[in-house]
Amino acid sequence: MNYRAVIFDLFDTLVDWWHGDDRRRMLGDVADALGAPPAEFARIWEATVDDRMVGRHSTIPASLEMICADLGVRA
Repeated sequence: MNYRAVIFDLFDTLVDWWHGDDRRRMLGDVADALGAPPAEFARIWEATVDDRMVGRHSTIPASLEMICADLGVRA
């Protein structure tokens, strides 16, 4: 049998997905490192998940820069 494609389930299969307290802690740590308000950073991060998943933000740094710009924070 010849295969033309392979489909992988990325999150929670190949890559650990952050849930609950671990996710909140991770987002808080990133916000602190960037000098951004944690609650607002987390709100925008969650609101832009789809943008990252479909490639609207070319990289994670690009996504972080956009969030910081929205918050008026210089990363």
